Amino acid sequence: MDEVALQRSQSIGTKAMKAALKGKRKADKEREALISAEGIDSIATIAEQSEAEVIEGKLEGGNKDAEK
Repeated sequence: MDEVALQRSQSIGTKAMKAALKGKRKADKEREALISAEGIDSIATIAEQSEAEVIEGKLEGGNKDAEK
């Protein structure tokens, strides 16, 4: 591999690494925002809370039907 090709290859690798890190930083910031807004400390907890809210909504809907 000649020197120009090597430099291009390294440049592409560096750009890819920077893009990946930028994406990770963005995801980390979004996660931190959720933690701050919701007081939740993990993505798994967020998913569990969402599932619980769906189940709770279904149960409340079922209770309203039973009251009629």
